[in-house]
Amino acid sequence: MAHGTTYSALKSLLVTRLKARIGLNGVTVRYQPPIDPLDVNALGSREAIWFGDADGLFDNVVFCDGGLRFDESLLLTTVIQVLGAESLDDQEQVDRRIEELLFEVLGELADDDFRIAVQDDATLGVFDYIIVTPETQQWTVGRLPQSGKAHGAGIELGIRVESRRGYP
Repeated sequence: MAHGTTYSALKSLLVTRLKARIGLNGVTVRYQPPIDPLDVNALGSREAIWFGDADGLFDNVVFCDGGLRFDESLLLTTVIQVLGAESLDDQEQVDRRIEELLFEVLGELADDDFRIAVQDDATLGVFDYIIVTPETQQWTVGRLPQSGKAHGAGIELGIRVESRRGYP
C-alpha cells in the first residue's frame, strides 16, 4: 500500500520500538489515545505513552529530473503520562518519573538503530529522507480528581517529522 505521508507508518514503528525498550517495561504504549486518559483500567498501567493528533504542511514543491518531490513537515503529538497512587502522592516524584519516561522516548529518537529501522521499513523506506526530532513540550501536573491525594503528571511532546517523497 502506498503512503503519501509518514504519519501512520512512523507512529506504528515508534509504538513497536518503544514497547521493546527495557526502560519502558511495564509502561503501556498505545498507537491511539485512550477514551479516558485518567482511567487507569483503560490504560492498563499507571504509566502510559500514546500518540495523538498531528499538524503538518506540504511545502516546497520541487521540480527535479522531470519528477515531483513534496516536502512534508509534521508535528506529531506524543503524550507521556504518570498517574500517581497513594504511595506515590508527591508531585516531585511523579514529575521525576515522567522525566525518566521522556528520557526513554528521546533516547529512542536519538538511537542509530531507530534511524536504520526507519530506512529499512517497507513504507518509510520509499521516502527520500526522514528526520525525526523533538520540538515542543507542554507539561500538565496536579492532583488526580478521583483520589484527592495522588498526583499525576503528563507531557505532550511534539515530535517533528521532516520528510521528502518523490513521485516519478
